[in-house]
Amino acid sequence: QPMKIITITVFAVTFSCLFGGRILVSLNKAEVQLHSVICGTIVNCLANLLLIPKLGVTGAAIATVLSESIVLIYCVIAIPKEYKISFAPINSMKIFVSSVLAAYFARIFVSPIGSNMLLQFASNIIEFGVVYLILLVIFRERLVGKFVSIFFGKR
Repeated sequence: QPMKIITITVFAVTFSCLFGGRILVSLNKAEVQLHSVICGTIVNCLANLLLIPKLGVTGAAIATVLSESIVLIYCVIAIPKEYKISFAPINSMKIFVSSVLAAYFARIFVSPIGSNMLLQFASNIIEFGVVYLILLVIFRERLVGKFVSIFFGKR
């Protein structure tokens, strides 16, 4: 159960790295990114203190998701108003739907590779990645299409 919960952090960490590590730092606002990490650390410590005694490892996973989400929200709010973030809604939806479906598939159809947790985890990652890429190709996501064209020499 804790691994299922903590996989949510993949999305929060990815976007907080984008907004904090890439955008804020390139705008000379590294201190804002540092503040977001400090805020996330404080939230993580407090949430762990409250949740671990009641929920154990599952509480720690929830605390991690919560703290990483706080870091992401802090970074997004801190981006200056003059710096407009724009997403192509259709491409963003394709990526979101592919991520959710791949995570669902990997969660439901975990390959039974013995009782070795590391092997199961590695198998789960591979399953997620393969399904995710297949879905992006099926949805004709622009960047993946360019990569496939270059990879197969069809520029």
